[in-house]
Amino acid sequence: MRLKIFLDESLLVIAFMTPLISMLTISLAEPLITIFLPKYVESLRYIDKLSIAYYFLSLGAMLGTFLIAVNQQGKILVLNLIFIPFILLLNFAVFKNGFDLLGIAYVTFVNFFLRTFILFVLSYVNYSKIFPSVISFVKFSLPSLPILMVFALKFVRVDAYLRFYLRILIAFVWFGVSIYYLSRKTQIVSSMMSIVKEKAWVYLEKARDIF
Repeated sequence: MRLKIFLDESLLVIAFMTPLISMLTISLAEPLITIFLPKYVESLRYIDKLSIAYYFLSLGAMLGTFLIAVNQQGKILVLNLIFIPFILLLNFAVFKNGFDLLGIAYVTFVNFFLRTFILFVLSYVNYSKIFPSVISFVKFSLPSLPILMVFALKFVRVDAYLRFYLRILIAFVWFGVSIYYLSRKTQIVSSMMSIVKEKAWVYLEKARDIF
């Protein structure tokens, strides 16, 4: 049961913190590439999709670590043996049908999403039935919605600077919400915050003694 608690809390931290990285990446990519690498502006079409794919990749990495910890690495091996030819065939089909790198970006997203979904079910089936495991996966997918919000702003006709500031605002609001939620729902973050507060108080005491 302790392993399940560890898995739940680890996935929660990843699920709430990874979107912040993706949102900041999307926010900064547009102005930086436009100003310093104008020849690669086309790459902005892929960053959004790959940022969402990165969210599921991060969850999948944690789930893979969990399966290894409970000595079920055979499941990962079988899954990889199935997915490697599947993705190769999918990429080949995309290439043969004349899609560009955007098609590859979508294939990458499908790869990470499906693989993470299966890893999630394989991990949680140790503690519950398949249907509740699927529902849990849906819940853990919801924190990726802020990434979609930041991504969707490119379809809104506003000044590029305003779009940048809106994206940064969403990212920092999400960060605040995440810290508040995780500090209440997980022992990992609450313990870390207690340690930070304790250390900060010690340093403040030392600074006060100096002055």
